[in-house]
Amino acid sequence: EEMALEVHIAHVDHGLREDSPADAEAVQAEAANRNIPFHVKRVNVRLQAETTGSGIEAAARSLRYGVLASTAQAVGATVVMTGHTADDAVETILMNIARAGSLRALSGIPAERRLSDSVRVVRPLLGTRREEVMAYARERGLVWSEDRSNSEAVYLRNRIRHELLPALTSVFGPGIGRNILRFGATMKELAEIVEPLIDANKVLRHTAEGVQISLTDVTDLPRVAIDTLLRRELGLNTVDRDRVHELTAAEVGSRSTLSGGRQALRERDLIVILATGEAPPL
Repeated sequence: EEMALEVHIAHVDHGLREDSPADAEAVQAEAANRNIPFHVKRVNVRLQAETTGSGIEAAARSLRYGVLASTAQAVGATVVMTGHTADDAVETILMNIARAGSLRALSGIPAERRLSDSVRVVRPLLGTRREEVMAYARERGLVWSEDRSNSEAVYLRNRIRHELLPALTSVFGPGIGRNILRFGATMKELAEIVEPLIDANKVLRHTAEGVQISLTDVTDLPRVAIDTLLRRELGLNTVDRDRVHELTAAEVGSRSTLSGGRQALRERDLIVILATGEAPPL
């Protein structure tokens, strides 16, 4: 069934290669051939990484989705579609396993999520292998540009793609990718079971000095539920969460330094996360 859709093409030039403008020009030419409105924006990924203290890949992703969201809003679009494949999902799951990610992170790339109140991103090719997409393009005489940075070992995703996955395939066989995706689907189901167990309003209390965590109300929760709460509500990373857990068994008056200059303090029935590094006397 055909649908009346107004399609625009958006391209983000990350400015990480000298020849990156050529990619934008190639996409623009293809859009013109098909009479599709084209939008391009160049961003400064390296400056973003330096400013935020994040890695190049994280900075690029943040800027990219920011541009896609703002472009969609500017043209009145409600959906952004990306070309992520099943291979991208496998790589993401492996990265997040290594980082001891949350249940949501271990489930891989979501098929759909909100970019803003009015725009959502959908990924219709997540169930399709990269090679299948390339074969489809070859059969129809479609051309594409290959980002040469995809082969550079400086980026973690590339090392997973070109080094780790081939090694895993040699040990476990060609079905390893499918099994990793199955693992991701299981983690997604677990997240949907665990997340409703968490009542942030019951466990957390926001005060002028920071956030109080009620130890009484988290005692019977499984660690995965507590980790989900700390990540989702307080933005605590893996190391931060480990330090908070250590404080639950520490003496009253113990403290630990968290990322961003925050401090975690153990009180009688509470752990207090201070908004800044300024810790009050105990």
